[in-house]
Amino acid sequence: MRYYETISIIQPDLGDDGVGQVTRGLTNIIERDGGELVQLENWGKKRLAFSVKKFRYGTFVVHRYGGNDRVVDEVGRYCRFSDDIIRDMTVRLSARPDATQHRSPVADDDDVAPEPRRRGRGEEE
Repeated sequence: MRYYETISIIQPDLGDDGVGQVTRGLTNIIERDGGELVQLENWGKKRLAFSVKKFRYGTFVVHRYGGNDRVVDEVGRYCRFSDDIIRDMTVRLSARPDATQHRSPVADDDDVAPEPRRRGRGEEE
């Protein structure tokens, strides 16, 4: 079984009920076609770097799941034809995602690695 991650940007003017409805729709498609939902994350409402379909904000939802090509095709079809999803992207993962690990879209300050010290000419390590 191959594992995938789909990030969907949902219209910002939908309420929590609307986001839940879109999320349930994607989850139902994954499970209906024999896929396995491993992890579901709602990253919340974020400002977009540029306008997408005249929206400056969007609600980000991440689905991590396992399945075959049919599952991925159906998820892509659902995202294309849904008016509530303004943008989506699916990538193949190299391994099964860890369901207990929480990956945040924004790194905490403690998680950021310090920048390496730049050395001038002629300096040795």
